[in-house]
Amino acid sequence: MKSRKPSAVAARVAQYAVLCMGAFFTLLPFLWMISSSLKTPAEIVRIPPVMIPETAQFSNYAEAWAAAPFGRYLINTVIVTILTTAGVLVTSVLSAFAFSRLKFPGKDLVFSDICRDYNAVFFAIGAQNSAKISIPGVENPKVIGGRDYLRDYTQYDVHGKVVVVGGGNVAIDAALTALRQGASSVQMVCLETGDEIPAWPEEIEQAKGEGVVLHEGWGPNAVLSDNGKLNGIEFIKCTRVYDENGAFKPEYDSTVTCSFEADAVIMAIGQAVEKESVPEVLKSYANGMIVTDALTLGTNIDKVFAGGDVIGGRGSVVKSMAEGKEAAISIDRFLRGESLTEGRDKPLCKVENPPKDNMPTLERNESEMRIESGEALCGNFSEVRGGLSGQQAANEVNRCMTCGSRSVFAYSDDCQLCRSCEENCPSKAITMKPLYKMERPLVKIADTWEEMAEYIGCDAETLKATVSEWNDFCDHGKDKLFVKREDYMRPLRKPPFYALQSRVAFLTTIGGIKVNEHFEVVDKNDEPIPGLYAGGIDTGGWEADTYNVVLSGSTMGFNISSGRLVVREVLKKAGK
Repeated sequence: MKSRKPSAVAARVAQYAVLCMGAFFTLLPFLWMISSSLKTPAEIVRIPPVMIPETAQFSNYAEAWAAAPFGRYLINTVIVTILTTAGVLVTSVLSAFAFSRLKFPGKDLVFSDICRDYNAVFFAIGAQNSAKISIPGVENPKVIGGRDYLRDYTQYDVHGKVVVVGGGNVAIDAALTALRQGASSVQMVCLETGDEIPAWPEEIEQAKGEGVVLHEGWGPNAVLSDNGKLNGIEFIKCTRVYDENGAFKPEYDSTVTCSFEADAVIMAIGQAVEKESVPEVLKSYANGMIVTDALTLGTNIDKVFAGGDVIGGRGSVVKSMAEGKEAAISIDRFLRGESLTEGRDKPLCKVENPPKDNMPTLERNESEMRIESGEALCGNFSEVRGGLSGQQAANEVNRCMTCGSRSVFAYSDDCQLCRSCEENCPSKAITMKPLYKMERPLVKIADTWEEMAEYIGCDAETLKATVSEWNDFCDHGKDKLFVKREDYMRPLRKPPFYALQSRVAFLTTIGGIKVNEHFEVVDKNDEPIPGLYAGGIDTGGWEADTYNVVLSGSTMGFNISSGRLVVREVLKKAGK
């Protein structure tokens, strides 16, 4: 949110004023030069100076052109301009590299300016770089990062024999891109075996169908070069990728090796955060990741929040989206001056193998293949897969990205708060807020009847009189209006007091019988029919939110009350 404080506005106005003054003094010599070129010799030396000549002397240009070799002057100017521009471009590129990649005193001044001009900042730079591995020879220019290669493959001369290191979908994309760029063969080598390979099975089958050869269970050991020329890459046998706790911790048998000839090696082993872009003023871990509060995503600077890859290394899109949402809540609270933690639950834990028993499942929507495996694809960068149809996209939106299960309930604006959605979610992804903490709370908690009357929208004195009458009934143990059982009667004297918001709902009757406020049945012109009354839920569902889909008999209260009111109206009309 952009700051609009008066001090900030004044500072910005002062900035523009200084810029305008500077522009004026910069242009003034040029304006004076043009003006002087049109003056007579007497006007040029006149005191006080003359800005605009009495008569423009355009003949001055013809005389000057004949008096000096301006053609040579022009050529010299062009040469100097070209050399100066080239020098500026080179130095600008070097400066840009220094600002983005190197750490030096004063680098954080730009970030400090952002923090000064804005009331809150969210830092989420993503994972822009290719992950690197420290093995001999990896600095060879023919060893390319997978992320760098896919960002713009045209910048790299990939041909002949290509080896792709990695087992994810990025590695497969790199392998298929290399084939399309003209590689004669592509070997894809990964640590994992079988079901451990992170790439999707359909992606693997597609790659194999196009000619990619997959080698499982090998880890890179050294890049083989001869006088700077890439010859190939050596691998050692990977005996285990994950430890007993499921953590990524590869183990190798260095006695078992293999090697592949290569004209280019693509290291598609993951993505990495550009740590050089992290401001030094933000507290970071030893690995360069920003330290944040697990709940609020706040940093060591009050107004700065962070999320995504920059706080935890390479993560999922879903995780980054969740952190962005939590950070947005924190920023909103921060700008409002509210507590960042009050009423917020701890982050949900990942549910391993969530149960799917008795749960309807929405299957993943697959797009159709446009190009079949085995086709000649060199130089063909057409889309392999088509997009989703409108209906498929809608179905995907409704599918839970955690496990694919989804409890199917018809949604309407008149939610009955049965909590079936919360109770049936296998991963507990749905958590309903307490009624009194909702944006438009259905339950009001108040310490005074005046406050409660304001929430309800009634006269405070009338409400207090009603409460006083009820308390009197409780003191005498007899409900004169609704004949409530004595053991259920509780006086309302000690705060806090509670009010439940009710809404009209139509549950058992389509439309129902239309009645007025006296429960008299009305005709098409809304005129009461003499002597005809109606009560209960057949009156169009005037029970409001008393109907609960979990508890049976929950409409009895309204049925009894409406029946009593009908009798009261009948007796009143009869003069009794």
